[in-house]
Amino acid sequence: MHALAKAVADCFSGRAERIWTTPTSFKELKDNMYSIRGIGSGIGNMMIKIFVEYGMVPQIPKTKEALATLQLKPDTHVIHVFFRAGLIRDRTERAALQAAATLAADLPAALDTAGWDIGVRYCHKDREPECDECPIGFKTNGERLCPRRPARH
Repeated sequence: MHALAKAVADCFSGRAERIWTTPTSFKELKDNMYSIRGIGSGIGNMMIKIFVEYGMVPQIPKTKEALATLQLKPDTHVIHVFFRAGLIRDRTERAALQAAATLAADLPAALDTAGWDIGVRYCHKDREPECDECPIGFKTNGERLCPRRPARH
């Protein structure tokens, strides 16, 4: 907390909102986020996605190219869901980032919240998954969306 308060005081004139209200590009916003000790690309991209979703950065142009730079935060839950769903073969951050960039090229970070939520609520890394409750279920024709999910009888 002390380091955060010092960074806000030193770099943003004591006004935390300047972290996101002063940049005019995602690069500047990322630089601001990463200047704070403890915030790396994962948390930084997740926060920037939230800023965009909630209209907190109206001064930054939301071009297709700019939005495509907002990466997924590949935490343990997201990686686990991507693996169980057959989107990646290796349980690595790199594999999850590549899958997100392929599946949601316009905004890879868009898969972050859903992947995390499914992992925490249904897929469970350390216990049995709740496949019957999971939204990565079946298409209307009964086809499995998650290859690890048991087939319907």
